[in-house]
Amino acid sequence: MKSKKLLLSTLLILGGMATYLVLGSSSGGQMGVSTTGCGGGGCHAASAGTSLSVTGIPAAGFTAGSTYTMTLQVINSTKLAAGFDLTVNAGTMSNAPANTMLMGGTELHHTSPQTLASGTATWVFNWTAPATGSAVTFSVAGNAVNNTGSESGDGWSLSTVTFNKAIPASVETISNTGISLYPNPANNALQFKSNEEINTASFTAVTLTGSQMEIQSNKVNTHEYQLMISSLPAGNYILHANLDGKVYSKPLPSNSLYRGSIFKEAA
Repeated sequence: MKSKKLLLSTLLILGGMATYLVLGSSSGGQMGVSTTGCGGGGCHAASAGTSLSVTGIPAAGFTAGSTYTMTLQVINSTKLAAGFDLTVNAGTMSNAPANTMLMGGTELHHTSPQTLASGTATWVFNWTAPATGSAVTFSVAGNAVNNTGSESGDGWSLSTVTFNKAIPASVETISNTGISLYPNPANNALQFKSNEEINTASFTAVTLTGSQMEIQSNKVNTHEYQLMISSLPAGNYILHANLDGKVYSKPLPSNSLYRGSIFKEAA
């Protein structure tokens, strides 16, 4: 009987240790925390001393279908090691670095903490841009730790980085191309009409600061599309129209909203 009690006690202790390792420790990485971090319930604490960096996309923006070498860094000058959970809302990550795990091409997390070198842990991976879409967002939670085996003294941080699609260098101005856009200003929809037949088309609204937003469109006939702009915030935009693989732009001159831009009026 004593041996059975001893065995039961040992199993309970081991079970408790296993539960702590799973729930109370994240040295092997956590999934699903890239936008929330590891806070609450005794799991680490947020720290202003931990900063994060995601780089690798050119300043001009990404090109659809292109693959980029991305760099993630967790920085904290007072800690010894770090880990992370990173997600991306479009495109595909690949070439996962050592001691990390890639989940479905859209989530990457550490499986073993990386020792900080001069206060920085660095991971390099690849990301392939999606075929469609005008922007992509990386969300990351990074945790810098002191390697004491407990959460005390560790510090995590969150970061969200958005990259825009590059504006093609060879964009032809719509002026004098037989293309009309009306009514302008408009609130809910614009009519886009071309003298030439259009087989495929996509439309993007570009703000004066370079941000891009896709415009939903309905094909009326081979010469005309209806552009749905009700979801755009009120303001001035430059229209980019991709017609059968060639991009046209309606630029913004200083003297005429109608001739030079889309103008989305306030509701």
